[in-house]
Amino acid sequence: MKEGEAEAQAVTGAVSGLVKTAVADFSVPSSSSKASSSEGGGLSPALQAGVVAGAELVAVLVASTVVNGLVSPSK
Repeated sequence: MKEGEAEAQAVTGAVSGLVKTAVADFSVPSSSSKASSSEGGGLSPALQAGVVAGAELVAVLVASTVVNGLVSPSK
């Protein structure tokens, strides 16, 4: 494993875990099992997918920054 890859994977895993938790929190239905998303029942599947995709993009950018910071020569 190259230098910095373990740290990048750790950051990516942490961000992915936070996103899954956040999406799960939004997905919990209200007291009525037939509640719609407008009644607080959760996010629509398309919106959840968008949130997850956005968070994964952020995770990749953060991981890339960490790797570049570790690999680039000191000035």
